[in-house]
Amino acid sequence: MNVKSLTLSELSTVASDLIAAGLSVHLFGIPGVGKSTFVATALREAVASYHAVNVEDVQVMVVNLFERDRHDLVGFQLPTKDEKDRLVTVASMPQILRDVRKDHGILFLDESRFDQDMLCVASTLIHERRVGDYRLPDGWIVWSASNAVESSCNAVEAPAHVNNRQVLLNIIPDVPSWIVREGIHPAMAKVCLNKKAAIESPDLDALDTPFASLRSLTQLHEFLVKGLDRRMFDEQRIAWLTGPSVNAVGYGMVGNLFKAIKLEWVQYLEARIQDQGQQAQDQAQDQAQDQQAQQAQAQDQAQDQQAQQAQAQQAQAQQAQQAQDQQAQQAQDQQAQAQQGGKIPADDLRSSMSDAFKDAAKRSPVLLRALLDVYGEWQGCKAIALQAVESVNAPSIYVDVINNHSAH
Repeated sequence: MNVKSLTLSELSTVASDLIAAGLSVHLFGIPGVGKSTFVATALREAVASYHAVNVEDVQVMVVNLFERDRHDLVGFQLPTKDEKDRLVTVASMPQILRDVRKDHGILFLDESRFDQDMLCVASTLIHERRVGDYRLPDGWIVWSASNAVESSCNAVEAPAHVNNRQVLLNIIPDVPSWIVREGIHPAMAKVCLNKKAAIESPDLDALDTPFASLRSLTQLHEFLVKGLDRRMFDEQRIAWLTGPSVNAVGYGMVGNLFKAIKLEWVQYLEARIQDQGQQAQDQAQDQAQDQQAQQAQAQDQAQDQQAQQAQAQQAQAQQAQQAQDQQAQQAQDQQAQAQQGGKIPADDLRSSMSDAFKDAAKRSPVLLRALLDVYGEWQGCKAIALQAVESVNAPSIYVDVINNHSAH
């Protein structure tokens, strides 16, 4: 039997060529090497690329023949009548073909060589993509897989006519690619690389006992990643929690791998706890500095507002003083003009006096008293002042100022 050995990474590079050639492919390999995972990921992407469709448009059907019987593959013989009304039987559509939903897909027959009778039943489906008159769509491929016969994992030799019509590939473990593909933590990756030879080339005569496969190592990695701390690092406790996969790693042919992983992981957790503490401290310092900066900024803004308010008040006071000085100067000018021969007509003087008294009534009694001193010699000054004060609804103190001034 001509079997080519290669890793899953190498298979990924030739998958498109196998699809284009329309070849039926069978994958051998020890348990847990990643055959099924490859079909669901890399092979699906290769089919999508070959047919120029989205990955979501490629259906993946994994059929474990170990769990099926012949009727799932060939259907049932159902009684019916032909055109001459004679009783005949016809085959129903096989159950696995009823599940086809898309135009492109992969039918992956896993554990296809656990029984020769089932393999013979499935051979037409494997080689020709059909069962009787029922065919898979043209965009589908059929691949199969099984454990190696020598692995003691319920695998049997296939008939010659089956082997002669398939490309037989032996998938060998590839620890470095597995580390990258699964995102294995450096602490565990270091140990597995040290034990690379034992993991990639296990003793096939001993596979009837627990052994460390890539699948069992992946399970162990997932268990460790999900929050395992130092208080749970007890071998018996972990073995009870995770079952034979960890037993295989701890006590199988890899030897002390479990203990080494435990030591490496404790060191990693200690470093992680220390890093988290430092990060929390740095974060607290950053927050304190941010708060101080915000407080300083708020103080600066408050001081700026106070300075602006003081400037505005000072400007208002200056404007008021200037207006008062201007009114007094106008009054003096008007008095001087009146003494020089009445240059201001009587009506204009009365209007100016009224405006001046109104403005004074809005400002201060002192200004009103000063205007009364200026205009007091003019006849009707009191009446004009009282009328102006009342017109602006000034307080009574302004009326008192006028009355008291008039009394002198």
